[in-house]
Amino acid sequence: MSTLIKFLKNLFSPSAGREGAITLYSHAVAQARRAEFYTGLAVPDTLDGRFDMVVLHVYLLLDRLNASEDLCTDVQMVLQEALFADLDRTLREIGVGDLAVGRHVKEMAAAYFGRLKAYDAALESHDDAPLIEALGRNVWRGTPPEGDAPARLAHYIRKQSAHLEGLSDEDLCAGTIAFLDPIKEIVTS
Repeated sequence: MSTLIKFLKNLFSPSAGREGAITLYSHAVAQARRAEFYTGLAVPDTLDGRFDMVVLHVYLLLDRLNASEDLCTDVQMVLQEALFADLDRTLREIGVGDLAVGRHVKEMAAAYFGRLKAYDAALESHDDAPLIEALGRNVWRGTPPEGDAPARLAHYIRKQSAHLEGLSDEDLCAGTIAFLDPIKEIVTS
């Protein structure tokens, strides 16, 4: 069992959605750490870049969970709590002092909720321009790389969202998912 999963299981008391949420979060983190994003799309391989990729994948899961007709309410809550607990843990591991961790997590929470709002608005549009703009502003901090990396990431997000829509609510709530392979989605887009 990974260190992250052990940490999260010890942090959260048993609940109907705990296991599914922890599994979903670990899938999101594993997907966000895929090298293809950092090498093939020039996502900055920094704390900020990794934060944005985790947030993006958690967003995709939350977007799909919101369509589950209240079957996964507990999963949604624990999934977000897992994200913030992991942010806190990560900051402490990299040496941020106890007094500063709360401030940093608060800043990251504001960024997180801003991104959720931006991605919601962008995905509602059938035009990729708002999504590409949101990605450029968030993932690349307003300075996207030359070329088509933002468009390819937007394509990946739309494909990933459609893939998650095809999963059953039961599988999703239980954490039984697999993300699409970014190599296939990024290289062939």
